[in-house]
Order: sequence, then C-alpha cells, then structure tokens
Amino acid sequence: MDYRIRWQERRRQRRQKQLLILPAVLGAALLVYLIVRLASGGGGNVYWVHEEPGHAIPHFAVGPALVYVVWSDGHVRALQQRTGESLTEGPFLSAPEAFNTTPLLADHVLYFGSDLGQMHAIDARSGQPLWTFDAQSPLRVPPLLVAGKLYFGSQAGKFYCFDLSGKKLWVQQLSGPLSAQAAVVGPNLIVSTIHGDVCALALADGKVLWRQALSAPIFSPVTAADPLVVVGSDTGYLYVLQAADGKLVERYYTDGLIRTAAAVDQTGLYFGSTDGWLRVVGRDGKTPLWAYDLGGPVTVGPVLSGECVYLGRPGRLVALDVKTGGVRRAWKDEDFAGDLVVSGGTVYVGTTNGRVLALAAP
Repeated sequence: MDYRIRWQERRRQRRQKQLLILPAVLGAALLVYLIVRLASGGGGNVYWVHEEPGHAIPHFAVGPALVYVVWSDGHVRALQQRTGESLTEGPFLSAPEAFNTTPLLADHVLYFGSDLGQMHAIDARSGQPLWTFDAQSPLRVPPLLVAGKLYFGSQAGKFYCFDLSGKKLWVQQLSGPLSAQAAVVGPNLIVSTIHGDVCALALADGKVLWRQALSAPIFSPVTAADPLVVVGSDTGYLYVLQAADGKLVERYYTDGLIRTAAAVDQTGLYFGSTDGWLRVVGRDGKTPLWAYDLGGPVTVGPVLSGECVYLGRPGRLVALDVKTGGVRRAWKDEDFAGDLVVSGGTVYVGTTNGRVLALAAP
C-alpha cells in the first residue's frame, strides 16, 4: 500500500514539473522566434501584400484612401490603403498598352502615360476616361502638375504642356529622347535628355533658357534643390548645377550607375548608386556628410520622410536616421524595385514580380 501511494506521489510530482517546464519551453521558443523575425527584417511590420500575376514592376500614386497602381501589362488597379484589396472586382482600367511610368494623382484625376504614346486622364473615383492625347512616341517621363498645368515628355524629344481639360498649350522639341522626371525651380522647368543635355524651359511658353551638355547618358530624374538642381548619370557622376544658369557647382563620382532620383532636405542631398552606396552631401553641394553601404545596387529610393531616409536593393530595404545613417528599421524581400512612397505611417514599395507591399514605418 505504501508503495502504491509513493508511486502516485512521484507521478504527481512529475506532472507538476512538466506543467512548469512546458510554459518555459514555449516562452523560450517564442523569444527565439521573435528574435529571428526581427533579425530577418521584421515580418510583423508588413501590413499587407497585393500580388498580381506576371513579372512587371508596379508604379503607383497614393491618395487619401486608395493606392493607384499601373503595370506594364496594361491595367490599373485601385487598392484599399488599409487592406490592399482591389476596389473593384476586375481592373480599374484595362488597355492594350504598357504603362511604365509613375502615375500622378491630383484633384480626383489620375494621369499616366504609356509605351504607345498615350497620355491618359481618368476619373480616380470611377475609372472613366476623361481625355487622351496621342504623342505618337513612348511616354517615359512621369507627368508633373504645376499651377494647374500638366507637363510631360516623350522619347521623340518633345516636351508638352497641357491644361487640365486636355488642351495642348505648347510643345518644345529638344535634342534627344526624354525618359526621366523633370523638376521645377522657380519659373523654370528643368529637363534632361538621354544624350546628356540638361535644359531649363520657361514654364509659361517652353522657351529654352539654358542648356548644359554633360556628355553622359541620363536616365535618373532631375531633383530640385533650390537654388540648385541635381541629376545622376550612367557614367557614375552626380552633377550639381545652378538652376538659374546651368553652371556646374560640383560633381561626385561613384563606381556605378545613378538611375534613381536624389532626395533633398534642409541639410543635405542624398543619392544612391548601383555601386551600393548612399552618399549624403550638404545643401551647398560641396560638403560630404556621411555614407551608408547598402550591400547591393540601389534600386529603390532614396526617399525622405520624417526623420528617416528610405532606400533599397533586391533583398533589403532600410530606413536610416537622416542625421547619423543608423538603421532604424529593415525589411527583407528578394525583389524590391521601382516606386516607394511613405504616407500616413505606411511605406508602400514595389517589387520586380508585380507585388505592392505596405510596410510599417518606424
């Protein structure tokens, strides 16, 4: 009898130990899981992912409640910002042409160009076409809205100005194909050609005010840093020019191509290269401040928002402190590329295989 009581007591003690050990093991496993998740880029920082079939880089514009996305297979979707779900069952708009530039959203109208040369204006609430212009040449310059007028360029070297009803106001023929975003400094529109010319056009009538021949292929957007303008090249140089007359202020050499836009704040100019580095210089265009090695070609950003500068490469996206260059947050994905927009505490970024990701900003 004593033996049976002792055996039951020992079994009860073993069960108590198991009940104590199990939570400890589960807690340790959870801790390891969270550490791994954090080290791998914080999967919990992903709000949603919208996936599309195909392997086209998405370009998008962010509105108050929707994200408008265009793909090179010729369709547009309006996605709910909170969930990433499509506003309509099918595409918001579909056309037999490739959309390969960043769209522009303004006053409930979405503007975007195509490789067939069509500039589209559609109602951003219904998707109904408002007007279309045929430039008869691929439109790779994202549209720009300034004081109620729409500006865009074609690969035939023509730069256009339209009013918002779709009426052409002026057109200027330039020396080479256009494929990069223009910038505005004061009354001047600064544009670049693939052949390496940077020109200032008068916003009012398109008259060429000055021309600077850099003799370097240019595919990166022009960035305004009043009174300067900044543009990168495929020879690895970043050029800093006076906006008033186009005179060269400074140039910086990198070991790669500069294909993404520079970013500007009150203290610095930020620019990335396919050599993997983000470089930061002062607003005077001459004083190096700090640099960060991303570890691979910069294909996304830099984009400034709040106290962070965002940039990415295939495999890694980071938010860096603008003052120190320290990493505030990082995410992993093998396909980061294309547009990046930070809005309302959310980072929207595209990938090479057609996805749009909504990530939590630091």
